[in-house]
This record gives sequence, structure tokens and C-alpha cells, in this order.
Amino acid sequence: MHAAYVARLIERLEARAAEIFLHPSTVVGRARGPNPGDLAALLGPAARGAIAARGFALATYADLEADA
Repeated sequence: MHAAYVARLIERLEARAAEIFLHPSTVVGRARGPNPGDLAALLGPAARGAIAARGFALATYADLEADA
């Protein structure tokens, strides 16, 4: 994943809640890693800005169940 792609994805979301599945591992030898690009895309200002612009909040599954 790239930061710009993740930001565009967030900007286009129409759901109230969504899960974006990435593999942000930096550990060599993991089945889905290393993948520092995913980690950078998630932590970078483009994704954070898109989240803020849409008024979204980061949450856990427990947060979503409590809100249901």
C-alpha cells in the first residue's frame, strides 16, 4: 500500500464503519512481512488527514460493539 492510495480509499468510504486490512509488519521472516510501506501509509499524514477531514475516528472492535 502507498500513502496516497490509502488516503484516497478513506476519502471514498461511504460506510459508517470500515476496516482496512493491511500488513504493517517491519519484522523480517514474518509470513506477511516485512512490509514497511503499509506501516508508513497508516502512520503518515495523508491517512491521518483523510480520517480527520471525513470526521472519522479510529476505533477497536470493542468500541464498535459499545456503539451498536
